[in-house]
Amino acid sequence: MIERWLSGLEQGASAQWQVGYEIARCGSLIKGYGTTNERGKENLLHVLDHLCNAAFDSEHARAEAIGAAHAAALADDSGKTLDQTLISHGAPARPVKATPIVWMRKPRQSASR
Repeated sequence: MIERWLSGLEQGASAQWQVGYEIARCGSLIKGYGTTNERGKENLLHVLDHLCNAAFDSEHARAEAIGAAHAAALADDSGKTLDQTLISHGAPARPVKATPIVWMRKPRQSASR
């Protein structure tokens, strides 16, 4: 994961320092533990795959798109803002993730109530 991020940072910085700077800032998407950590990693990889390597009119536009995606990912845990930002910059929204449904029996009520 770190190697992909550093590789993207190196490629971005070689094109323009602002792109490298915005990619470096995206490292802050990975925080916490458990599902928060996993969500941050998935968001970072999606930004690297779809904004860092996409065709833009200029490197400045690429830097703005990456910065906007970074801000959107931090602003909303549900990811709706990030998905809207990605789409507005020509990248696909993140794939819908399957969430299992866990069925539990309703606890028995005691007769004393």
